[in-house]
Amino acid sequence: MALISCASKENTDVAIVEKKIYDVNIKSKAEKNAGGLVIFGKPKVEDHFSADNILWKATSKTLGFMPVASADYQGGIYVTDWYGNDKEKIKIVVNFYSRELKVTSIDVRSFKKICTGEKCEEIELKNEFSNKVKESIIRKAIEYNVEKEKSKKN
Repeated sequence: MALISCASKENTDVAIVEKKIYDVNIKSKAEKNAGGLVIFGKPKVEDHFSADNILWKATSKTLGFMPVASADYQGGIYVTDWYGNDKEKIKIVVNFYSRELKVTSIDVRSFKKICTGEKCEEIELKNEFSNKVKESIIRKAIEYNVEKEKSKKN
């Protein structure tokens, strides 16, 4: 009550509205978001995952036949939705650790849902299947990288 009585009457009739400006430029948005993560020096936009990342493009092209459940290139994760028929479905999760074109830059995990009647069981597939998916993504990324280098020379 003491604070309310100290307020002037002219402030009670005026509502202060803060205007927010939303930036649609992805590069400047990434620079702003990176600002809090950098300790020394200027933030590098190249260090963030982005839609032009070769590994990201290769993943979306390789798994493009499957519906996407979640894809967050800033967070470095690509998750497909369940794909298959009523009895068996597959789901794939790709985690990105680096933009570099290396085998250790991504991790692929695969899951299978087997349904019998109304009962469904979800299991993680053996590394063999996940490794084949990972190899396909890496091969596609190498193709993109070769194309990119050829276009630079022309």
